[in-house]
Order: sequence, then structure tokens, then C-alpha cells
Amino acid sequence: MILIDATPLQSEHRVRGVGTYVYYLTRELTRLAGPSCAFFVATQDQKLLPQWVAPVHAVYRPHRPAQVYWLYNEWAIRQVVKKSHPQIFHATDFNGLVPLHDVPVVATLHDLTGLQSHTKHGNLSQRLSAWRWRTYYYEKLPAATHVIAISEQVKQDAIVKLGLDAQKISVIPHGVDTDTLSPRHKGHGLYGNHPPYLLYLGSAEPHKNLPRLLEAFRLVASDYPDLSLYLGGRWQQRDQAGLDKVIDDLKLRDRVKILGYVHPEDKPSLLANATAFVFVSTAEGFGLPILEAMASGVPVVASDIPVFREIATDAALFVNPSDVAHLAKGLQQILADQSLRDDFARRGLRDIESLTWHSVAVKTWAVYHKQ
Repeated sequence: MILIDATPLQSEHRVRGVGTYVYYLTRELTRLAGPSCAFFVATQDQKLLPQWVAPVHAVYRPHRPAQVYWLYNEWAIRQVVKKSHPQIFHATDFNGLVPLHDVPVVATLHDLTGLQSHTKHGNLSQRLSAWRWRTYYYEKLPAATHVIAISEQVKQDAIVKLGLDAQKISVIPHGVDTDTLSPRHKGHGLYGNHPPYLLYLGSAEPHKNLPRLLEAFRLVASDYPDLSLYLGGRWQQRDQAGLDKVIDDLKLRDRVKILGYVHPEDKPSLLANATAFVFVSTAEGFGLPILEAMASGVPVVASDIPVFREIATDAALFVNPSDVAHLAKGLQQILADQSLRDDFARRGLRDIESLTWHSVAVKTWAVYHKQ
């Protein structure tokens, strides 16, 4: 029996990339392997779990405060493993990685952005956060039996920055749900009749680079008076407050719309009806929103960073994320040329055909059997 950590579906991660990964991975693994899979969950918020997450091994596992509940995880996960006797434990998220001496542990490594929190300064909360990231990257991750990296870039970062053995790392990129996301939603749904808009979906953390995106948008906005910039995602209050100030300082209040959390039922329409999708992070472990935009038949403007080149190859217009003028030039290019937009959309649809969640499950199952 493979014990898989499904708790990201019960925490704030359920509306982020980690939650999407766990949602589709668990669905496809149960279709593939059925009773060979069981799931580690928390006793609270089980109503958030999809129906295929069964059977479950539940234990009380609070998700707050984030800086200290890692300590509790050590006990909680070990108790479940002791009772369930799995052949393998899959830690799908950094929060659930616990070294085990008698059970092989497969750990999914999503990114190394937590290294930016590697500081011994700041207030108590910041120091605790830095400590838990150091523990994860430099102690727990090297102790895992095998690591699944979600991109080649993450693998290389783990080798160079963490000293992990390349032989114990497998690269399994994310998939995309083409049954839900499709160009067929263009002209339909909640956003089918909206005026033209550029779209960003994701968090508002510093590496997402949203202040520069807003500055670049300001440089092109006067040439496209009907164009808006839509920003979607469930954000921390402090992050939204900071961006609200930038929007006001740039006098963009009537041109930028903060959507907040986008309900899954509205997401296909929101993506398919965008003039272009813009994702200009300075660092990422993958970039699932880029795949989702490609599957929706939408041209993509993306940061020229290695992981995005890996994902989008020739299916995106790449820009320098640190140069506002270059960002604006990219936006201007994509807005001014319908044939360019159509070409990138066609390339994106071509590339996502092989990126299915079923293939992610098949490759993950193969990793289990090698341990």
C-alpha cells in the first residue's frame, strides 16, 4: 500500500499550485492503482476532500500557525505510518516531509523559493519560518529515499544548491486538465462578453513580480483605452494592500481589476477570453498557470527564465522580468499583432497534448515501484 499525503487539499494550499498537483495526482493514481493507494489526511476539514480520496488515515493536524506546526507533523505522520504500515510514504508537499527509518519516503520538490527566507534576522515569526525552511531543504529533503522534481530546473537547483544526488531525483512535470480548460470557452461563460483584458493568475508574493507588471501595463495602457489588466488569486491581506498602493500610485485604479479568488467554474471562461496571459515571475519551480493558458488557446507573455523556456519552449513571448521597458515592449508586441497572438496560441495547444495528469500518475507510480 502507498500512503499519500493529501492534507494540502485541506489547507490554504488547496487553491494554489500544490493543491492542484495533489488534486489531480490523487485522482489519477486512484484510477490507475485503485486499492493500492491510501491517504493521510487531517481530521478537520474533511469536507474539502474529493470523493476519491479514500480510504483515509486521519489524525488531528492543525495548519496554523505555520511556523510551528511542522513540529507537530513529526508526531502526526509517524503515528499514521505506524498504524497503517505502508510500503511507501509520498510526501506531496514540503509541510509533510518527515524522514522515516523503516519506510521509504518519496518527496515531491516543488521549488527552492523558500531559500529566500533563509535568514536568521527579523522578528520571531520570520526567524521560525527561516528555520523550518533550512530544516526542510538541508536536513529533511536529503534524507528522503527519492525526490520527484516538477521540472528539470528544480532538479538542477537541488543538485547545485542542496548537493542532492542526481540519481535520486526524477523529473515529472505537471499536467493540465484539457477536459476543463479549452478554447471552446471563448465567447462563453462569465467573461465571454468582457472588453479586452490581459490576465494574471497566481499569488502576490514578491517573486511574482506584480509591481513591475503594473508599471509595464501603465506604459501601454494609453495606447489601448479599452484594455484592462485582471489580477486573480487568493492573496494575503498584506500583499493586496501593497499592490493596492502601487495601483493608486500609478493611477491605474480604473484600469486594473483585482478579481480575488477565481471559482473553478469561472476559470475556463476567464482564461479562454483573455487577450493574453501574462506571467512574469523572477523565479519559479514550474509555472502551471502557463500550461493552463496554453490549454485555453491563449497567447502567453512569460519571463525569460529557464523553467519557463522548459515549459513553453517556443509557445510564449519571452521578456526580461527585471526590465519594465522590456516587459512593456512585450505587451505592446502581443497586443498589436493578432497573427502573432494566433501563432502562439496554436503552438501552445500543440505542446500541451502530451502533458496530461494521467501521464504524471503513470510516471509517479513507476517511481514508487523502484524504491
